[in-house]
Amino acid sequence: MTRRASDTGTIYISPVSARLLKKPEAVLDAAAVHNCSGSFERDDEIHIVLRSIDGGQRVIGTAIAHVDSRELERQRLAGTPGTEPVVFAAEFIKLPRPGPSTR
Repeated sequence: MTRRASDTGTIYISPVSARLLKKPEAVLDAAAVHNCSGSFERDDEIHIVLRSIDGGQRVIGTAIAHVDSRELERQRLAGTPGTEPVVFAAEFIKLPRPGPSTR
């Protein structure tokens, strides 16, 4: 059973990886993930956070995880991309950017 992103985890990616998500055929592997937090299983919906060079970050969307958080961390720390993609761009759901504050 797929858990919603609000109940699971988050992956943090760079602006370069975020641009890849615009291509429907793209796949993000463990090498594209800077960090992950929370606990998630394969097929759970996860948050995708863009981490800028200046340290700023924001949630840019959600996607279905194709590996669990433990395997992703193992691959990241080992420096191996693994055989399973983490996220398919075709499944990425972009969240709208917040508009300017009216205050």
